[in-house]
Amino acid sequence: VILLVGMFVSFVVAYVVIKWLLRFIQTHDFKAFGWYRIILGVLVIALGAIGIID
Repeated sequence: VILLVGMFVSFVVAYVVIKWLLRFIQTHDFKAFGWYRIILGVLVIALGAIGIID
């Protein structure tokens, strides 16, 4: 029973989030997301190059 409750709650939350995300995409662009990914990528490469992360 607890598994079914978890599956139902997961489905409802996923549905609401996807609906919100599709509406958000229609009214906004992805410039901030693009810059975030570029900066994060450069940071991860730099940390890997100096040996902080493997």
